[in-house]
Amino acid sequence: MLCWQAAAARKIHSPWKESIKGLPSDTILVFYQEPDYKLDTILLSKGKFTYTITPDTFTIFSLLLGEKQILPIYADKGESVTLNGMVGKIEVKGKGENAQLAKHIQYLSTLENNKAAVMTAVDSLIKTNPSSYSNIYLIDKYYVQDSLPDYNHIDQLIKGLSGIIKDTPYIIELQNKLSEKKN
Repeated sequence: MLCWQAAAARKIHSPWKESIKGLPSDTILVFYQEPDYKLDTILLSKGKFTYTITPDTFTIFSLLLGEKQILPIYADKGESVTLNGMVGKIEVKGKGENAQLAKHIQYLSTLENNKAAVMTAVDSLIKTNPSSYSNIYLIDKYYVQDSLPDYNHIDQLIKGLSGIIKDTPYIIELQNKLSEKKN
């Protein structure tokens, strides 16, 4: 079990030395996407670690857990996240954006064997939650990383997002790439 907690001082930390099973190395790469791009690392000692950040604004970062899983985490004052499991099958529990993403991931995992149903569900989740930061993860995982991305469909999904989501560095960069593909 890994517990991330947002304290009043906006620190996100693991109050215990915890572990995630199945990691390929003793390092977890942390990739910040919002408000700015940057990298950090979490060093494990015998499979356990602690990690502390102090965001001054809503922050999105991903834990890169080897080749098998990228796990986005949303950090904000007063929110916490608990992660349980092993690489490839981590259960996320939290509030706000973290809870919404966990709910989406859990729902989509029930459709795993039916790609058409997954893609229909992803579209529906994005369209019914245009202000959710989870859409960044959904668009990236299910459309951008596809072996044959449908650029026009990605563009249509982005057009339906709220301004706050469209203004994230990832979506801005994605829109620029889509414009290049159209020209």
